[in-house]
Amino acid sequence: MKKILMSLSIFVFLLMGSCSSDDNSGMFGDDKKTELPGDGNGNGDGNGGEVPGDNEEEEPNLLIGKWKPSNVKVTAMGNEMANLPYPHKAGCDEDFLVFAKTMDATFTSHDDACKATSQTEKWSQDKDMLKFNLLGSNIEVKVIENTATTLVVSGNGKQFENLIPIFLPDANIPPILLASAVIELSLKK
Repeated sequence: MKKILMSLSIFVFLLMGSCSSDDNSGMFGDDKKTELPGDGNGNGDGNGGEVPGDNEEEEPNLLIGKWKPSNVKVTAMGNEMANLPYPHKAGCDEDFLVFAKTMDATFTSHDDACKATSQTEKWSQDKDMLKFNLLGSNIEVKVIENTATTLVVSGNGKQFENLIPIFLPDANIPPILLASAVIELSLKK
């Protein structure tokens, strides 16, 4: 049994090493070379005394930028109460929310006369949780989706109580249901 197992192991090893289509490539088919620290002559560490990774750029935060609300969905006690496009004022610029690298969040909305009103507050993010103040409401939402063009956040409806007239002016959601409601806001870049 040991001879069969040993023969099978050797066969697999030889098979893996000989399956490459390029004779100049490594055993697993990649032709990338691994460079060791130093200058190739055994001198130095090859990175000028810096710690590896020190010069790597941080991954960009996709949250940073100008977002335009596109949809508002309200669910309470398992029932969808509203799922409507965000009500941008007809003939006006679209409302928007800007998350800046300076940790400032600016929400700009427009009234019926197209007059823009802006409010800037600080924002913070901890993994998938996003916190900011929006028109007097402390908002803490979970980031459901965050891509280069789409941001979807979800949170308890009670914290959106002051915003319902802006987000859903035609929706009739009793304030008592907001405590058990979940509001999902979709935004686009």
